This record gives sequence, C-alpha cells and structure tokens, in this order.
Amino acid sequence: MGHAIRGVRTVFFAFAATSVAGCGDDPRPLVTPAPPGTREELADEAALRLLADVRGLPVFGEGRYVQTGSQDRLSGAPAPADFVARGNRDMNHFVCRGREAAVSENQLLPPIFDEADCPEPYVRGVMLSRFEGSGYLARLWLTASSLRNGLVANDEVLRIWVDDEANPVVEEPLAAVIDGTAGEMFAPPFGDGPGNHLAWYYPVVFSKKIVIALDGLGPLEYYYHQADAVLSPAAEARKAAPARLAARDEAIAVLSSTAAGAIPGEPLVAPASVTLSPGQMISLAEITGPSTIHAFSVEVAEAGLAALRDVTLSVTWDDAAAPALSLPLSDLFAATLDPPENASLALAGSKEGSTVRLALRLPMPFTKKAVFTATSASAASVDFMLSIRGEKAVPSEAFGHLHAVRNETVSPAPGPEHPLASVTGRGRWAGTCLMLEGHGIGDGSLFDEPLNFLEGDERAVLDGVTSIVGTGTEDYLNGAFYFESGPHASPFAQWWGTVVTPPSARTSGCRFHVLTDRIDFQKSAEIALEIGPGLPETLDRYRSVTFFYR
Repeated sequence: MGHAIRGVRTVFFAFAATSVAGCGDDPRPLVTPAPPGTREELADEAALRLLADVRGLPVFGEGRYVQTGSQDRLSGAPAPADFVARGNRDMNHFVCRGREAAVSENQLLPPIFDEADCPEPYVRGVMLSRFEGSGYLARLWLTASSLRNGLVANDEVLRIWVDDEANPVVEEPLAAVIDGTAGEMFAPPFGDGPGNHLAWYYPVVFSKKIVIALDGLGPLEYYYHQADAVLSPAAEARKAAPARLAARDEAIAVLSSTAAGAIPGEPLVAPASVTLSPGQMISLAEITGPSTIHAFSVEVAEAGLAALRDVTLSVTWDDAAAPALSLPLSDLFAATLDPPENASLALAGSKEGSTVRLALRLPMPFTKKAVFTATSASAASVDFMLSIRGEKAVPSEAFGHLHAVRNETVSPAPGPEHPLASVTGRGRWAGTCLMLEGHGIGDGSLFDEPLNFLEGDERAVLDGVTSIVGTGTEDYLNGAFYFESGPHASPFAQWWGTVVTPPSARTSGCRFHVLTDRIDFQKSAEIALEIGPGLPETLDRYRSVTFFYR
C-alpha cells in the first residue's frame, strides 16, 4: 500500500508543473453535461430500509459482494522504491481514462489503466470503478497523498453515473464530499466527516451499471481507492426515488445511535457481579428462547482488565454440540491490547473513572436457549459485572447464529498471511476485529516506519471467487495514513490504541459488515490478511476475531 511514501508529494510539489491530458481524437460524440450537483435522492426504499435494519442482520441474503480498487495489479510496472515493488503498488491504478480527463502527467508513479480509454462516452476523469448488473453501491473509500496534510488538492471532482445515463447522478468537489458540505447524503452518519479520507455508505442504486470517476488529478499525487457493491443474483429494476425518501430519517436515526446502541432492548440477564476463582468454570447465564440478544456487556475495573485475557467465554446456541463462540473474554471486545475508547454500531467501549465498559452489539438470535459459560486460567480471582439485553423475539425469516473465529499468529510468521477465517456452508461475514503488534521494514530508508506492518491487504474468496483484494490494513478499517489522526469511530468501523515505540508499534480496530455492507456467501468463505508489504517478518503478534452468521 505504500502509505509512508504518501508524504513524498509535499516534498516535490513546488517543483511540479501541471498538464492536462485528454485522450486525443475520439470519434465518440461529446456529451452535453447537465449543471453540476447531486440528485435529490440516490437510493430506493429497499436500500434505505436495509440501511436501518439492525434486526435483519442475521437473515441470510442472496446478493454477491464485490470490491474493486487501486490494489496492485502485479503488472511488473516500475516502482519508485523496493518498498512499493513487493506486490504493494496499491496506488494510481484506474479502470480507464475518460475522453475529457484532467490528469497531470507529472507523477512520481505514473497512472496505470486497465483499459486505455473508457468505452462510455460520458465519462469525464479517470474511472475508479465500474460495476455491471443490478444492485447498490455499499461503500466508497478514497484517499490521496495530499490529504495527509489536510488538503484536497487540485479541485478534484467526484462523479457517479448510473445505467449509462449521460449525466451523472453525483458531481461534487471531492473536498465537499469528504467534509459533508456536498449535502445530507454525504454528511455523517453516511459519510465519515472531515478528515484525511473518504468513507461513504449511502446506497446508490442501479439497474444495470454504475460508474465512479475522479477528475482533476494533480501532479506528484498518489490516489488509493476502494468501492464495494452488492449485486443482485438476477437482474432487477433499481431506480432511485425522484425526491428525498422519508426512510432516510430512519437510517439517520439508526446510524446515529452508536453511543447507546440501535436496539438496547430489555434486560435478559440483569446486571450482576461475577467472581471467578483460579481455575474455576461457571455458568454465566442460560436464557430460554426465542430471543435475540442485542448487547452483551461487561464492566470491569481498569486494573482488572488484563485478567479478562485469562477468561475463556463459551457460548452455545440451541441444541448445538459445540460452542459457536469460544475465545478470551477480552478478545470478544477487541480489548486485549487496549480497550476500545469509542463506539460503532456493533462494538462500544468507554471508561468512567476507573471503570471500563465494553459491549458487543451484534444481534444474536436463538430459538430454544443460549448457554454462556466462563473458565478462568488466571492465577488470581477475576471480577467483573455482566449484563445482557435483548428482546423476546427472533427474525421472521430463516436466520443464522452468531459465530466467532479467533486466530493468532506469533513471530516468526509461518507464511505471508494471517488467517482470518475459513468457513464452509452458507453464511454472512459480519465483521472482523484486529489486535496487531509489529514493526517497520527495518532498512533505514525513507519508508521505514514502525507501523509498516499495516501495509498488509485483506483478501476474501467467497464461493470460490476472489471478491475482495484490499489496499492496506487501515484502509480496510476505513482509516488512512497509519491512523496518524488519532482514534476514530463511525457506525461501521473504529480504531484506537495506536502506540508507537520505535522500532515497534501496536494498534487495534474493527470493521463491521452490517446493514448495507453485509457480505453473504452461499458455499464458503476464505479470508486472510497479508502481513506487512509482503514481509511477514514485520509481524510480532497478530490476533483477530472474525464474526459470522452461520
């Protein structure tokens, strides 16, 4: 991914000259553009209902999740440094160049186009992504080297076209899209708000095609981007409403509820103190169904937080012979390195005085019963407060039970990737939390930073098809630039606890595939995280917890 080289642009910018390049003579007719701006509504009722449907998360779907982006094409193209050459040239890759594209030719890393020219005559700029079929845009993430310094350079313009209509449904300055001033559909909670990147979740619907382009690319600039879409299994008409939908208000309410949780429910297990003696196994709770847990919460004294690493939580749903969740209690909340200090829809962490509060808020439905047990391997007593909230109801459609897959890789890494999960059968990937410790590439170069291990790309093979290839670990978590702006959270993702002690560092973060970002598979899922920029020796220890409905 090469994040360290993003700062290089500012060193050379003063010496750059901008040129604008089109595509030469082109027989295709010019498209007369409409006035710039964004249509009043980009979604349909179904997409906005999905964006607010927390209860429906365990219900399996048929949609096919696909991601495209600037990931390394492994083309063998020259790179400015060995650091980028190791399968890590995750920038300045584009689908094609439109007829009227403002692109500076002064680049340290020349753009690479999958297609020389865009066949769509209406495209202005360089195409970031093209999805064909019917469905909706689930997520758009983007950053550029200039954004590391809080700028949006060269008046870049973001455009989106739907179903080969000549005029874009979105045409806005990139700066206004990032900070939300382009309009309600771009502002939080749909967008991430002001910052050094774009992470946008408004579900733009399309019946046969969606095209995303960026214009006004600047000199000596690196662009990184990802777009995710959920495609319908069969063609269907998906037309945006002609005016603002009232369902948007419900989506805003749900997405803005990260502090308290979207559905706090009623107490299924009243708050109670738990004390575990050394080596003891106890029953924490046995709840009869049908019920859905919406919040599994723990309060613990800050001084006792580390002891939760030595407590194994096991959860069994209904009549299953084996637990669906079996992992250290601290890992359930991604709190093994540092407790989360912020909240997404699915995970919340906070501290009041010396008390740490942690809550997992992925819906957990079951029909007959849920059994929670805890086993201590601590040499001392472990004390915490437990509460479980939910409702005496389950989804009306066939649903899956929540499972957790925990993996740990300790140096020396046995291979180039840290496994996240390998699952067979039908399921839904609900999210992944990462607790990562590593160090820099160690060559003393300009690109050597303690957080170089974050260069690793996520990879997902769904139903035998490579569907997701990432551009870097913090990009997967909706961040940028090694989280240098500090801890942050949105409804879909969060990161915290980035601590640098040269030459090593550590960080924690989660990305949850909820609401419109849900990822279904029908037969299998193989998911892994590359370690560093193709350098597994940058790992000290990786821990991960991946959540599925199965």
